[in-house]
Amino acid sequence: MSTTNETNENVTKSLDIQQKLMLLAKKILNPKGDKPYVDEYITATSSYIQNAISKVMTAEDKDKASKEVAKDLNKKLEAWVAERKAQRAAAQNKNELEKIEPELLHEDLD
Repeated sequence: MSTTNETNENVTKSLDIQQKLMLLAKKILNPKGDKPYVDEYITATSSYIQNAISKVMTAEDKDKASKEVAKDLNKKLEAWVAERKAQRAAAQNKNELEKIEPELLHEDLD
């Protein structure tokens, strides 16, 4: 079993690696730094990952902490999927409406 000191060292190493990965991702995905939303997304995602890893690594009951993280991640994924479906449906409805509107306008002119 690891000691508290070893756990803290592992958490610190993990955070350092993740920080470097976050900076690398920003350089690759936003090399000019002209898209702040990309940097914000990378920072938020990295922070979420760091918190999840830290939670599991420092928890007394690692299985319970892992399940909590998995449940939260699943909840976020389901919300993301639902949002994308709603966006797709809205776009499809807009396209269908744009196809119908000229016909309705033409009928009104007759």
